[in-house]
Amino acid sequence: VLSDNDVTRIGTTSLLQVQYELILEELCSSSCEDQTNTTTMYENVTSYMNTKIEIGDFTSILQSNAEQCGDGCDEIQNATVYGVRFCTPNVAVVGVSTSEPSQTPTPKPSQTPTPKPSQTPTP
Repeated sequence: VLSDNDVTRIGTTSLLQVQYELILEELCSSSCEDQTNTTTMYENVTSYMNTKIEIGDFTSILQSNAEQCGDGCDEIQNATVYGVRFCTPNVAVVGVSTSEPSQTPTPKPSQTPTPKPSQTPTP
């Protein structure tokens, strides 16, 4: 639900600032610290989003989603995305030891299964 503080009106046009939080995760191939300094994932994602906004694809997808949403999304069915601003990424390195298996291996099934006792109750 939007309040009047969330919307700026210029004539008959309403401007709304929308904030997204993107959480990007990338597995380390060798040294996580080295990979943090050399990864291009953030740049790739933000460049892709900028391109989609510049050529109008982001607006088209937004309008299509709003149309499928139905009556609850009437306000954004005619929305247009004009620009985007990305903040400086917050990088967190989370290490997971891979020297030990995360699960105990499943034993190989027997070639000749052991018969189970009858499930029929005795009178």
